[in-house]
This record gives sequence, structure tokens and C-alpha cells, in this order.
Amino acid sequence: MAQVLEVSHSSCSMARSCQQKYKWHYIDGYRPIRKSNALTLGAILHDAFDLYYKGSSDQDVVSELTLCLNDQIANASLTEQEE
Repeated sequence: MAQVLEVSHSSCSMARSCQQKYKWHYIDGYRPIRKSNALTLGAILHDAFDLYYKGSSDQDVVSELTLCLNDQIANASLTEQEE
């Protein structure tokens, strides 16, 4: 099966900065075991905006945000919780 070359600003930037990292990420499909706190928060907020723009009520969006954030905090180490 042929591989599809992913061309985006992120992939080009990674290829310029470190070709090995590009290979691991885009060709071999390796992903970090753990996302950074910023990426996790961004994903949660993205999902909340998606719910909002699909017509969910403000209360449903806030409830989902609260649930996701509490879940992330509960599954984090003490050091991560402090961050």
C-alpha cells in the first residue's frame, strides 16, 4: 500500500528542523506517549467549540468542559496537577 505524503506547515517545518523527527512522526507514525498540557487543553477547548457551534447549549458545553478537565486532572500525576 502506498504511503501518502502529508504536506502542511507543521510537516515542512519539522522536516527542515530535524529530518529524523519528521521520519519518526510522518513516515513511521510514532507519536509521543503523553501530550503536553498545552496540547491537551487545546484539544479539550477545540471539542468544546465544536459542541458549541453544532448547537449545544452553553450549559452542555460548560458541563462537558468541566467533565473533561476533571478527568484529565484525576488521571494526572501530582506534578502534572500542579502545572
